Amino acid sequence: RVAEASRAAAFKLKLRPGDDIGVLAALRHVVPGAVLRVDANRSFDRTSDVPWDALAAAGVEWIEEPCRALDDGAHTPIPIALDESLLDAPDEALALVRDDFATVRQVLDATAVSA
Repeated sequence: RVAEASRAAAFKLKLRPGDDIGVLAALRHVVPGAVLRVDANRSFDRTSDVPWDALAAAGVEWIEEPCRALDDGAHTPIPIALDESLLDAPDEALALVRDDFATVRQVLDATAVSA
């Protein structure tokens, strides 16, 4: 049953600078087949501040909005997901998608957009 659950499980964890990334490896160990996703809510100052190696080593599928803007020439080992940034800075966000730096992973509820 654990094997069945691990194939179907998906976790989205919040991540802030200074958080213990070891929890990702521990979760991967306990539920080996789980899909791991991370949401940083733009909490890192620069792309270079994100612990990319640890996230990739834990098998994270994608990280949502790691920072407000990507460093010039940034290439990340795991995909970046966008959501509310599509409202805050649509031109910049869509440029990231167009240039294969980011992927839209969540669809916003159009009723949440104020006129």
